Amino acid sequence: MRKALSSLLLILLFSSVAEASNWQFVTPLRAENYGFYVDFHAVRKVPKGKIRFWYTVAKTLEDAKKDTGRRHYVEMDCVNKTFRDITYEQEKAPVVWEHISPDSFQESFHEVLCRRKE
Repeated sequence: MRKALSSLLLILLFSSVAEASNWQFVTPLRAENYGFYVDFHAVRKVPKGKIRFWYTVAKTLEDAKKDTGRRHYVEMDCVNKTFRDITYEQEKAPVVWEHISPDSFQESFHEVLCRRKE
């Protein structure tokens, strides 16, 4: 009984997370038939002018909503225009902040997300 209840709670949790997402196209992937999509529902402000968000690379919006294997969790410093991928953050290998290059997909994220009004 307890195991069944736990399974039901997990199903409800994941289904509500999927319904609560709001994936939107941000910029195309150059020379490919893919684009970068951001889950605008999951954008979180963190202290000192930083935000955290999920992005994925997909061919269509429907693919972006379905494909969980290519999702990345990123922290972006809107003030200093730097970013770091924290999807794979580990104690032994600290994630390094990188500057956002002009005309990069990170710059597109910066333009759309850092100037966004809540």
